[in-house]
Amino acid sequence: MLAYGHLAYLLELIHLIRWIMKMLLLFRQVIE
Repeated sequence: MLAYGHLAYLLELIHLIRWIMKMLLLFRQVIE
C-alpha cells in the first residue's frame, strides 16, 4: 500500500513537471 502511494506521488510529480516544461516552452515561443 505504501509503495503504491509513493508510485502515485511520483506519477503526479512527473505529470506536474511535464506540464511546467510545456508551459515554459509555450512561454518562450510567445516571447520570441
